[in-house]
Amino acid sequence: MILVKEIELENVQPQTIMKLIDNGAVRVSKMSEMKATRDIIESGKNLIALESEIDIKITRVRNSIEIYKPKIYAIFLKTDKLNYSYKMKLSNWSSIILILLVVLNLFSISNTAISKNHDSYPIFIFALLIFLFLMHSETKIIDRNIKDAFQKVINQN
Repeated sequence: MILVKEIELENVQPQTIMKLIDNGAVRVSKMSEMKATRDIIESGKNLIALESEIDIKITRVRNSIEIYKPKIYAIFLKTDKLNYSYKMKLSNWSSIILILLVVLNLFSISNTAISKNHDSYPIFIFALLIFLFLMHSETKIIDRNIKDAFQKVINQN
């Protein structure tokens, strides 16, 4: 997974993170279950959480139209106590697509410099820019969803 950004949380206790997962997210037991299903969508929760011995991965519930957007996980690392920050990382498939687009752009740039053929160059840059825009918008959405869920948990106390 490729690190997108790290976000520091202020005034958040470890029990608040666990309440967020209990109240604001659907728990799953395997990575393959981190997909939006009818049961998850009907639950009214907009986050899906997977807890392991090392960390807690959270992603947002996405509908079938958003399948082409890069999937981003917010990852809370477990130590003796939960970390007060989380990292946003691309999923494996999104990471592969990003690397492929970068390689295609580099190949296209080198090919353009050698052959002076400018036909394919804008297409790969355009595809990379669209991917980066979608990645940025997905980061903003999941960040907002997590902050909203934290706010609900804090307001319940």
